[in-house]
Amino acid sequence: MKQRVRFEKYLDDYYKHLIERLENGGNYIDKNNCNESSKEYKAYESIIKELSQVESLINYYKLHDCV
Repeated sequence: MKQRVRFEKYLDDYYKHLIERLENGGNYIDKNNCNESSKEYKAYESIIKELSQVESLINYYKLHDCV
């Protein structure tokens, strides 16, 4: 059970980290007028995908909290 709690905390911390990166990336893209084919924009999209995966894991563990 301790491992699960530790893992859930890690997911939560990583989620917050990705949110911060997403905000910073959005600001950078807006400030520098990056287009959709730029490496910065592709990195931003990658953050969104990773954030979605982490969010799915968090929701899975919340849903199966009674296990």
